[in-house]
Amino acid sequence: MVIRKLRKIERGTVIMWGAYMQLWDELPLLNQSTIESTGSPAAKGEEAPSEDQVQQWRNESAFNARCLQSGAGSWDNYAMRALASALESDDWPAPHLRCEILAATQWLIYSSPTLIRWAKENDEDFAQGEVVNWERDVQPGPLFHGREGLSVGRWNFWKERLESLLQSPPDHLFVEDVHGSMSLALERMKIAEKEDAERPEDVESGEVGIPNESGD
Repeated sequence: MVIRKLRKIERGTVIMWGAYMQLWDELPLLNQSTIESTGSPAAKGEEAPSEDQVQQWRNESAFNARCLQSGAGSWDNYAMRALASALESDDWPAPHLRCEILAATQWLIYSSPTLIRWAKENDEDFAQGEVVNWERDVQPGPLFHGREGLSVGRWNFWKERLESLLQSPPDHLFVEDVHGSMSLALERMKIAEKEDAERPEDVESGEVGIPNESGD
């Protein structure tokens, strides 16, 4: 992965926000660049997004998910926002929903190991009384009635929604690219669950277990 290789470059110290930072190792502008570019075309108006917009949003989501899984980014909020939009709401017009699902499933395809691990950690923190004030734009959608934030309950809801959509898909979702993305996302979720259950507690999750989309 390009980001991983860039982070191994030793040279390049810059002053950012009043502090010295390693340009390549810390990638200080990656998060800011992601904030500026992240935005679903389906949410920008009533007009259906073009195919170019759909594929660009899908590719951006896949890239961001890979960064999350590799440790280059810690933006689980972007993942929750995308998954809430696609799976926790049922009021999207057909073309918009296709766009949302194609993008949201990339987070599950490429960063499920990190998401399930963080979901379990958040549940443990919640059980111990720790309160996190989540941003308003990552609140649960109307179909999910659990607590806010990333949790195992929310993870299970996404899994159940994907299973339901795969078993009885609306006509506008019974298309090859959407069906394939949902199937692969569900498969990766199950793999991540199995690997996380088998992972020693003192081992951090990395990119292990997440092959590319072709299965290599």
